Amino acid sequence: MKTTRRSLKRRYIFFIGSVILTIIVSQAIVQYALQRQNEDAQLINEAGRQRMLSQRISKLILYLNDDLIETDTIRGTRLDTLTKLINTWQVMHDRLILQNQQNDKSKIIELLLNKNTPHVTSIVAAARNILRAPGAESVNAAVAEISKHELPFLLLMERTVNQYQREAEQKLNYFKKIELALSALAIAILVAEFMYIFLPVLKSLRIKNKKLSKLNRQLVLSNNELVASEEEIRVNLEQISALRESLEIRERQYRELVENASDMIYELGQDGKFTFVNAVMEVHSGYSKDELMGKPYWELVHEDDRADTIQFYRDQLKECREVSYREFRMHGKTDDLWVGQNVRMFFEGKYAHKVSVVARDITIRRQAERALQEAKEKAENATRIKSDFLSMISHEIRTPMNAIIGLTNLLLEDKLTVKQQENLKLLKFSGENLLTIINDILDFSKIEANKIEIEKVDFDLKEIIQRTVSMMEHRVSGKNVKVQAFFDGTLPQYLKGDPVRIVQIITNLMGNAVKFTEEGEVRLVVEALKREGKLVTFRCTVMDTGIGIPADKINTIFDSFSQAGNNITREYGGTGLGLTITRRLINLMGSDIAVDSIPGEGSSFFFTLTLEEGQKPSEGTTSNDLATILRQRSIRVLLVEDNRVNQMVAVNFLQNWGIHTVVASNGREAVELIKEKRYDLVLMDLQMPVMNGYEATRAIRSMDDPYFHTIPIIALTASAMIEMRDKVLTTGMSDYMSKPFHPGDLQRIISKYALQEDVKVSESTMASQLDLYTEGNTEFKCELIGQFIQNLEELKVVFEKALAASDAEMFRAVVHKSKTTVSVISYKPLSDILGAVKDQMKSTIETDAIFPDELHIGFYKACDEAILMLQEELRKARATTKSV
Repeated sequence: MKTTRRSLKRRYIFFIGSVILTIIVSQAIVQYALQRQNEDAQLINEAGRQRMLSQRISKLILYLNDDLIETDTIRGTRLDTLTKLINTWQVMHDRLILQNQQNDKSKIIELLLNKNTPHVTSIVAAARNILRAPGAESVNAAVAEISKHELPFLLLMERTVNQYQREAEQKLNYFKKIELALSALAIAILVAEFMYIFLPVLKSLRIKNKKLSKLNRQLVLSNNELVASEEEIRVNLEQISALRESLEIRERQYRELVENASDMIYELGQDGKFTFVNAVMEVHSGYSKDELMGKPYWELVHEDDRADTIQFYRDQLKECREVSYREFRMHGKTDDLWVGQNVRMFFEGKYAHKVSVVARDITIRRQAERALQEAKEKAENATRIKSDFLSMISHEIRTPMNAIIGLTNLLLEDKLTVKQQENLKLLKFSGENLLTIINDILDFSKIEANKIEIEKVDFDLKEIIQRTVSMMEHRVSGKNVKVQAFFDGTLPQYLKGDPVRIVQIITNLMGNAVKFTEEGEVRLVVEALKREGKLVTFRCTVMDTGIGIPADKINTIFDSFSQAGNNITREYGGTGLGLTITRRLINLMGSDIAVDSIPGEGSSFFFTLTLEEGQKPSEGTTSNDLATILRQRSIRVLLVEDNRVNQMVAVNFLQNWGIHTVVASNGREAVELIKEKRYDLVLMDLQMPVMNGYEATRAIRSMDDPYFHTIPIIALTASAMIEMRDKVLTTGMSDYMSKPFHPGDLQRIISKYALQEDVKVSESTMASQLDLYTEGNTEFKCELIGQFIQNLEELKVVFEKALAASDAEMFRAVVHKSKTTVSVISYKPLSDILGAVKDQMKSTIETDAIFPDELHIGFYKACDEAILMLQEELRKARATTKSV
């Protein structure tokens, strides 16, 4: 630091000023400390006065009590004194709280004062009660309050005074420390000022001497450096020359790489114009380098893609993204082409000073994608045409079928002769059989279109396993094969899922196992794997000791129409769809199937399922019971149907159940009738003249009243396609029914929506089926059962004759004749084995083979069991007739 007379004068002035400032600050702090001490002393005094006032109030109230005891009166002067003391006491307490909040707030004092506030409030309230109502009762109450609150108050005030004193002492110590620190600071300032004024002069002289010595050394070093620099410059010039040659070589390699690349490479400047293009760019665009240089790049972008492309790169620039990829059409000089280009922007701040592009001609790929898209659209169009065709065929066939089956059901409810009953039931069975064939055709289409729906209902897992195994035991009759099932006892009995599909899966797997196993065993194992909350994971394994599957065929057995070999198809038959459908169903349930197999030793198919734990399924309500429930209610239904026959069928059913029905022949009539708001439910046909069901539903739902938004509208459609359900629900309808409908289904859906009861119609037993068809006519029931037994006996006789004569047509005819019997008695083992026997007989006769003993025995067993059950029902019916 440079020392002059002027700088020394400034230092002296600064020294004197700092001493004076230190003295002033010290005196200010001392005065502030004294002021705070006075304030603390005043607070301690007021806190002590509070204790004194409390004691005076207590004594005064005791004096009032003595006056009452001695003279039975109270002196007015004492009441005035009490008023003043109470007011002063309360005001001082509030002031203490306020002063604590305004000054440096002490949490401990605040806590003590707040604790004392209830005591003060209680004593003040008792005293004011004396002032309001002077008397013995108020004085005694005040004495009790004082006895309760005075001592706690005094103790708390004692603690408060002590706390005031402690905090005052702490403040005093704090100010003493500050004064001590200021004294130390003053000494430090004096020392610093001394060093600041006198030492710089000495230091300045010492520094100047050092600088002279340093300059001498630097002169010597500089001389040496000049000699060394000459040699370094010579070496650097040689290195620069070598680097220039290396740079020229690399630049030449880079240009050769760019020029010989198979992709288009070009660069753009800040203004978006070409600054460099390679030869490939010239070839693909048809423009020369001279024509492209300085040309804006967007002039080469196709007009249809230009706006989007420019916006794309503007967004890249705005977001400061260095790299991007985009495909667009580019104008060539002769032809247009598709390019896919990678763009790299070089940024300086938020601005791109250069853009490098590597682009590739993707015209051939784009043409292939377009051809693929056109093929896809054609396939989708073909699928849509197929779906529309199936829907149309479904509608056209189901509409007359609705009339046939509906009228048959109506006629069956009339009193008929036995012959008429038999003919009508045969007609109904034939119609329902034809409807089943139609449904099968549609189901096959659903499988192809991946539109199988998985249900989620409660079911008994153990029961369906037992039922499936029992069915398999019939199939292995005559074979040296044992069917076994092992069910894990830790699994819950009831689960929630699709029991029909699960049975279908297990039946397919066990059926294959039985088919390909000539001796040994077929085993079904169901075991629990884990349980998380309500979710249960279990594994099903089907094992056999059959022919096995070659290792090279395991990956193909799940393909459509595929089996392990052509000889398998010839020897065992089958379409090769069973395992395909099985895997598809398991996939739809969120799992997959696997197989382990050793040729000649057997196979093991296994899969896992995760289902929610369910509950025992409800038993349901019979059709007759449900009809009775409907008759007991006053239900009004609007039937919207243009077909006269369908109108007649539906109205007759509804009226037989006691339902008042109004008919509209088209949607427009329905919209007008619904405005009366007198209906509980609407049955809406979809295909009608004037206004169809969709338009009518939309018109009803668009009306203002909440009634039109909530009234159930049930679609009646002759189409069974899944898309139809989605369409009707999207339109605003509540549910749908396929025509022709079963009376029980119509009862169920009316109960669900009109009665707000989701009634499940139970599966009919043999007894309930007979009661349903005979409607309580015991004589007719006996006659009908006798006819059924006769049909089954005839079935057994013709079975033997057909085998002996090798005449499958003979057996087919008698099975057809017995279909009504089999349908009415609803004995599943008989219906299952009849189909198997019929197919096997045809195959046996065509191949000149021996009819399997297991089917032979199973057929007789099922027929005999059905005959025994019918005989028991006949006995019960005759007993009822005799009692009458």
